Amino acid sequence: MVGKQRLLFFSVCWIQSFLSRCQAQDLRRPPIFSQLFYDGSVSEAASIGTAVMALKAFDNGGGKITYSIVEAGRVPFRVDSNTGMVIVDGKLDREQKSRFSFSVRAVNGDGLTSTSNVDILIEDVNDKVPEFIEQPYVFKVKENERIGYIGRVKAIDGDQGRNGMITYSVVPNDLIRIDPLSGELSTTRSLDYEKEQEIILEVIATDNGLPPLFSTSLVTILVEDTNDILPVFNESLYEADVPENEANYPIVTVEAISDDPKNFPTYIIRQGPVEKFTIDPLTGTIRTKEGLDFEENEQHVLIIGTRENEAISDAGATTKVLIYVQDRNDNAPVFVNIPRPIRLPSTVPVGHVVSTVEAKDADSYAPANIVRYEILGSSKQVFSIDEIRGVIQVAEDLNKKQEREYVIEVRAYDMGDPQMSSTASIAVIVDRIGTVSPEAGTGFAETIHSASILEDAEANTLIRTLVITNKPPEVSQISCEVIEGNSEGLFYAKTNFEGNCELRLSRPGLDHEQKIAYTVIIRLSTSFGLVGRGKTTARIDVFVVDVNDNAPVFVFPLPEGKYTYGKYWGAILPNWRPGAQIMTLTARDEDSGKFGEINYYLGNNDGKTNLLDLDSKSGIISLKTSIGNITADSLPSRFNVYARDNPGSSMGFHETPITVYIGVLQNHQEIVMIIRGSRKERVEKDKERILEILQTRLGLAVRIAAIKEHEFLDDSGTVMKNSESTDIIFYCIDSDFDRILPRENPQIVNGLFSDTARTQISNYIATYLSLEMQDIRGPLDSTQTSGHSLSASIIGWNGLPLALVALCAVVILTGLFSSVYVCCNWSKYKKKRDHRPPPVYFVPTFTGVTTSSEFNPKPYEVQVVSVYWHVWFSAPRTVCSRYMS
Repeated sequence: MVGKQRLLFFSVCWIQSFLSRCQAQDLRRPPIFSQLFYDGSVSEAASIGTAVMALKAFDNGGGKITYSIVEAGRVPFRVDSNTGMVIVDGKLDREQKSRFSFSVRAVNGDGLTSTSNVDILIEDVNDKVPEFIEQPYVFKVKENERIGYIGRVKAIDGDQGRNGMITYSVVPNDLIRIDPLSGELSTTRSLDYEKEQEIILEVIATDNGLPPLFSTSLVTILVEDTNDILPVFNESLYEADVPENEANYPIVTVEAISDDPKNFPTYIIRQGPVEKFTIDPLTGTIRTKEGLDFEENEQHVLIIGTRENEAISDAGATTKVLIYVQDRNDNAPVFVNIPRPIRLPSTVPVGHVVSTVEAKDADSYAPANIVRYEILGSSKQVFSIDEIRGVIQVAEDLNKKQEREYVIEVRAYDMGDPQMSSTASIAVIVDRIGTVSPEAGTGFAETIHSASILEDAEANTLIRTLVITNKPPEVSQISCEVIEGNSEGLFYAKTNFEGNCELRLSRPGLDHEQKIAYTVIIRLSTSFGLVGRGKTTARIDVFVVDVNDNAPVFVFPLPEGKYTYGKYWGAILPNWRPGAQIMTLTARDEDSGKFGEINYYLGNNDGKTNLLDLDSKSGIISLKTSIGNITADSLPSRFNVYARDNPGSSMGFHETPITVYIGVLQNHQEIVMIIRGSRKERVEKDKERILEILQTRLGLAVRIAAIKEHEFLDDSGTVMKNSESTDIIFYCIDSDFDRILPRENPQIVNGLFSDTARTQISNYIATYLSLEMQDIRGPLDSTQTSGHSLSASIIGWNGLPLALVALCAVVILTGLFSSVYVCCNWSKYKKKRDHRPPPVYFVPTFTGVTTSSEFNPKPYEVQVVSVYWHVWFSAPRTVCSRYMS
């Protein structure tokens, strides 16, 4: 028993000694920073030696700690090795670098280390002076002009935040003021050139720092002289007649009168077809630029004004000129069908119908559009024509004639004064068998021939064989050559083994689109004395037959074609109905006849094109379904359209694809240009020129979606219409990503909505189109992004869906029934709760284990070991003492 007691005692002592050694080794730990990260800031004006922040690390052994920067020299700071204080050690400049991050190392007496990260923000001080840019500042303003914008000055400040904010001011005066935030200069009253020809201002730019810094700049404003007495027209209406097709024809001279002898009026065309008429700016004489076409327009209206008097609405500021175009017989009949070469047997009877020709005249009224026919030349002795119907018949027995080929010259003429006409040639080949008498000598059996050849024929293709009669015994004694009609070197003649002459193609190069016929003269040569007189030359009319050698080519007429990049773009307006035209595709084919006819069809494009309809003949793409049936993933759609020539043929055709993009024009993409004082019919005439101005200004593809009467809001918020003004609805396209750009796009904002852009566009339209642009904005139910004129929203009962009203009603009724139900059942619930028996709680008891009454500041791991120490040492010792007793 004593041995067991001793063994137990020594075991417990050994465990206690082992745990004591573990505890002693665990006390050697590296220093610990009070924070893993330190954040601080210091002014960029701080001098070297300025204290920034203090770092603190703790050592469990209480030893000395030494501090240092891990990568010293990389940052303009140092750290005190004893105190851990971070100190400025170099020059600071926030404009060069605004933040520094580095690591600090702490080392204790045992050589153990730890690190912490430090982040220091450099605070800005007001050390940069505002600097004016885009100098010198010289602006012009007309006298008597309304109070308004003159120009803008701009300064920049390299400081940050409040220190970099600039306020503008001018030396006090009673003429010019400046916007303190934007720097925009404006007049306080209208200026008088006779009093102020030049105004020189001193502009001050001050920042908001402490203390504030400022700089100055001079601004020169030049006042332009204007005529104070405006010219006016005494006559409100001029009428004149002008014959059609007369270019530079003087029509009428208008006159404006001014009481100021120095004020000479400068005449301009404010409204009307300026592409057809011109006015002398000094004399007021109106002339035609080009010949007018009565069939196109019988009457033209011009509004004439002066550059000096821009008050268009005032009486006498403008005058109206009515120009009546007088019709003339200016269109010759045009043949709509010309028969190809016709072959006839020589046995056909007199009266046989050879062919029928038809010509039409584009003049509007009789007798200028009445067409008659006649045959010219010697062929009228063999053939006749009905002068009204154009039917050609045989008039002589062809067997009695020696000619084998005839060229009928048909003249179509109208009955107008002066009479106009056009001619067409019809080749008639007579097939007959004849013999040549030996007395005729060697020569061509026929001296006039015709032949046809395909335009893509290869070299050495036989065109026509010319039979030679009374040949000599030896073929080598005969030769033939082309002597006329071969300037391009396309033909050559040779003798074949039968002793006849052949005309062949020397090289490829025929083009029906360039030239449809050639007349070739071949000369026959034989040995001396063997050539028959009158049979030595022969004429061959070679007709080039068209083949389908040209593929359709899509065309992009200007100005839309300027930014198309080989693609078509279009948009659907939300209020469009099925059948509305979206765009028109146009392709051309250089071939003639059926080969030049073009059909259009849609490619296979994942079913999105089921929403659209393409007319195969005209190329018009229109809306096939209601806009409400278009889902979100249906449009925008990017698909291919094919143009195919030679329609109806399963082979021998060409196809050309083109990419088409169509989207739905959303409210935030729609832009409206307002033209004041001009009806939409007048604006539509200059649609292409307005489009050209917008595209040139923006450098983007622009499409006009609609031109309609001007819409505006009255004081009650009701949409009203003004037929005397016009709204042009358009949108802009990003050609790189095939998408319609929103109005908020910076390129659109700068190119359309800025003050400079608005002024330039307005000047272009007024100068070149004689139109007045009132504004550029978004639609009435949107807020303008440019910060200028904003249109009020239109909210109506029709815009609230019925489904939303029903849903709101259901929610309100449900909430009402729920409230009634809760109120009715609350008293029952309360009564039941009050009669519920009180709950019984069972609290378990625990016997605590006390280790020590003293505070233990040691680390967590040491405390855990201490707990195990008491559990494993104290308990066995207690057992042991009880056992010994």
